[in-house]
Amino acid sequence: MKKVADKEPSEKKEDNILAEPTRKKAGRPKLENRELKKRYSFTILPSLYDKAQAKASKEGKTLSELITNFLAYYIQ
Repeated sequence: MKKVADKEPSEKKEDNILAEPTRKKAGRPKLENRELKKRYSFTILPSLYDKAQAKASKEGKTLSELITNFLAYYIQ
């Protein structure tokens, strides 16, 4: 009876190949020419933050989406 340590190197390689699952790339394919987002930090009054968070939640958006939409509208 052969033990794992007694296996030939070629047999060990085959065992490793079978043990390693192949992976597909997860998620959507990347869009070309898309501007990447960057994280920024700023200060805000807690009461204003709470109101903005509530409005975003009511609209089914994240706070980041709400602020991005507002700034895009404001600067145009």
